[in-house]
Amino acid sequence: MKKDKDIIYWKTNYKGKFRRTLWFIPIVVILCFLTPLFMGSFWFVYDIILVAVLIWQLIYTYKKMKTEENIDMDDNNAN
Repeated sequence: MKKDKDIIYWKTNYKGKFRRTLWFIPIVVILCFLTPLFMGSFWFVYDIILVAVLIWQLIYTYKKMKTEENIDMDDNNAN
């Protein structure tokens, strides 16, 4: 079983990946406010893409985390 907390993203389980994705919410909010300063007229499209990717990643890692937890619970109940 992989660890929850690891420096390397690919070595963590989905619970750790979900937790790390949650940490990116404030970063995305800050970037959404800063992008008009350096992106010109393209900033709105960039913000929409950035938020859409964050939401997709949150949903994906949450579903995978729940699936992983259910598999672990089934394995523990079988033993």
